[in-house]
Amino acid sequence: RRQRSLGPGVAAAELPRLSEAFYRPDAARQRSTGGVGLGLHLCRMVAQAHGGSLRTANAGPGLEVVLSLPV
Repeated sequence: RRQRSLGPGVAAAELPRLSEAFYRPDAARQRSTGGVGLGLHLCRMVAQAHGGSLRTANAGPGLEVVLSLPV
């Protein structure tokens, strides 16, 4: 089963790093204004622990995040 979510999008060069722990592509964001960079990392870790995967891509407009889990 797949669940898709659209967001604001990111630079293509940053897509591979989005699920790294503590990585935030927007340098203007601070801890006090929005997260610490663990959300997608934790999603990827949970997906992998269950034999699944997490994929990110620009959806034009927006960001596409695809979480795939075995049925």
